[in-house]
Parts: sequence; structure tokens; C-alpha cells
Amino acid sequence: MKTHLTVILMMIVLIALQISVVYPEEPVVPDVDHTFSMERERRIDQLERLSSRNVINAFVSPEFFDQEDYLDKAIFRAFDHRSHEAIGLALGYVQSTQVGEEGESARKLYIAKRMFQIFPEEVVDDLINIYSRSGPKVRSNVIYVVGQMAGTDEIKTLLVNALSDMDYCQDVTDETLGKPLRVCDMAYNQLVIRYNVENVLRTIGSTHALDVRDYYIALLRRQL
Repeated sequence: MKTHLTVILMMIVLIALQISVVYPEEPVVPDVDHTFSMERERRIDQLERLSSRNVINAFVSPEFFDQEDYLDKAIFRAFDHRSHEAIGLALGYVQSTQVGEEGESARKLYIAKRMFQIFPEEVVDDLINIYSRSGPKVRSNVIYVVGQMAGTDEIKTLLVNALSDMDYCQDVTDETLGKPLRVCDMAYNQLVIRYNVENVLRTIGSTHALDVRDYYIALLRRQL
């Protein structure tokens, strides 16, 4: 009798655990239908008449850079009719090994990230190909820009597989504390943000010891 009760209780616990599992949701394409002031809408209209390169230069300015909804709508309106050309420029920023943590190159990589979120289907294959043939610095750029792209299983697979990529990718400067970041650390950070993973370290930084990083990477892998 006790055995039967134990089995029943175990089944109830297992069912409860299954019900409590929250599967991570994939990101979606940002909303580009926001309405802004007449002045801002006119400014967006002006962008459509500029070259793609000049538009990107405008996007790294304070006028757009820190205004996420405004930037997303401007990207869509400026590039919807010439997305192939604009994406070509953005892929060039991803493939640069000169991108630092600050400065114009870093801002342009962020603009590329936002562009890919607006036009994900047009760029996912290119990004996967770039990752497969590039060095650690460029691979880390790819991981950064795909982090919040609306996605197919290919993007999740790329990010999860990158958790095994132990190559160092962070530039070392006099201000660097600890070991530089590895590609797997970058992948961890993007996955935690992408799926809003709880009960893990929110961000891995260079100040974290390698064994601490590896512990949380293994913990994250078990949750995905």
C-alpha cells in the first residue's frame, strides 16, 4: 500500500514540475508603428532621401541613438526600400576587428544590431556564415548582434553552441581587470537577456574568475 502511495505521490510531483516549467519565448520584431511629433516624423522622412551611409551616421548621433522606439521606426522607414544595401553596410561593421567597447565603431555595431532586429530574415544566414569562418573577435560581434533578433531555431542553436567557444575575444587594455571575456561569456550574457533567465548571474564580466563563469555557463545550459 505504501509503495502505491509513494508512486502516486511521485507522479503528482512530476506532473506539477512539468506544469511549472516556463519555456522561454523567442524575441519578436520590434514595433515600428509608433507615432511621434510632426517635427520628428519630418526628420524621418528626410532620412529616406539620404545615402545609407549618411543615414547610419545620423543614427549614431544623440538625436537617434538613445531613443529606441524612434530609432527603430527611423531604421524601418529609411531602409525598408533598400534593406539589402543597408544590411551590407551593417555586416561590414560586424566583420570589423577594430570595434572597441566605446566610440563610434561600437555605436555603429549597436545600430547594426538594431537593423538586424528590424530585418531579421534577410540577414540570419549571412551572420551564421560569418560566424563559421571568422576569428574570435568577429564571432563575438556576431553573438552580440544576434542576441535579441527575432528568431528561428538557427539563432538559438548558434548562441547555445557558442557557450562552448572558449576563445578570448575582448581587447586587453591597461584598465582590464581579470581575464578578458571569451566568446562563451558573450554568448552567456546574450542568452540571459534574450530569454530573461532567472536565478543565474545576470552578466559575466572580466572581473569574474574563470571557474565562476564556467559554473554559471553550465547552469544556464541546463535551463535552455
